[in-house]
Amino acid sequence: MTEEPKGSIFNLVDFNITDSVWGTISFSASVEKRVKEILDSPIFNRLRYTSHLGLVQLIYPSATHTRFSHCIGTAFLCDKVATRLGFEEADKKSFVLSGLLHDIGHPPFSHAFLEGLGELSQKMDMDCKKDSSWGELLIKNLCGQEEIIGISETIKGQKFYSWLLDSNLDLDKMDYLARDSLHSGVPYRPDVDFLINSLIRHEDKVYLKESGVSAAESLMFNRSQMFKTVYYHKSVSGYEIQLTTIIENLIKSGSKNYSTLPSFFIEAQNSSPDKEKLVEYFAELSEFKMWNLLTEISSSGDDLSGLAKTILERDKSKLTGDVKEKTKPAYSASKRETPVYFKDGTGSSDLISILQNRNSLLFKNAS
Repeated sequence: MTEEPKGSIFNLVDFNITDSVWGTISFSASVEKRVKEILDSPIFNRLRYTSHLGLVQLIYPSATHTRFSHCIGTAFLCDKVATRLGFEEADKKSFVLSGLLHDIGHPPFSHAFLEGLGELSQKMDMDCKKDSSWGELLIKNLCGQEEIIGISETIKGQKFYSWLLDSNLDLDKMDYLARDSLHSGVPYRPDVDFLINSLIRHEDKVYLKESGVSAAESLMFNRSQMFKTVYYHKSVSGYEIQLTTIIENLIKSGSKNYSTLPSFFIEAQNSSPDKEKLVEYFAELSEFKMWNLLTEISSSGDDLSGLAKTILERDKSKLTGDVKEKTKPAYSASKRETPVYFKDGTGSSDLISILQNRNSLLFKNAS
């Protein structure tokens, strides 16, 4: 047998990913092998078939990108920041893996799907939040104990860099705003490079330099515009109500008549569903399966067929007339603080407080 050359694609650990937002993505040598192992796992590959914006694609047809690409992008930014700020290797690994796995618990169609599950979602702590126990169960299937501890401490705010993954200026937002605006075709991309270059590490804390405050303000404004024009588009909300109603009925009715009904729903219909089985079946869910189910429902002639047809045929005339216009504040007071470092060498209170003192326009319509 001929030995493969040293540079063969079959035995190289090094790998590059061509990304629509960040160009060529590569990871530090200390984390790239572990990142690749997770990318190749069946549980993580499920995110290839989970769109990032769900039914938004019915209004913005090019918004078909996936949570898979978003998670890779977030991990890439984590690696970039950790390298720039000189994180220790253990912290870098925890940070990058936390970024990579932060959306592992997202179901098909995300929030609309969870709303349809109703009480079951609350009972099983099935949440899109980074620190949900549901996401932790999935992470346990991918990571060793030491990695799990590092990820948990990062997500729960016990690391000096935790705010970089959950705040009004986190790397998750930087990636999804850049990615979602690009694929939706709207002009709300933040200046991510400038923001990352505005981060500084001082006395084992990470700060945003004072010079980056205006760029941070711009990111929050762009986020509020994305919610107004894309995420909470009135027609998108209307289609999501149709989908939520279908899922609610699938759970409550106990119907097993659809040949394409995923095992997750059959288990969820039990009065006391087995959590381990739900996790197993959840990992098998994909939007492909959900679209197939909607297609079968649409031709069934039952009470749900009209709702499924409205989605599949993108029939705005059939959307319910009581769709309320949703709004989202430009910032969240419940998020972790984003500390700012001033030119005089002192650390500051939260970014939000600084912007309030500057009478930022972000707070004119804040609720």
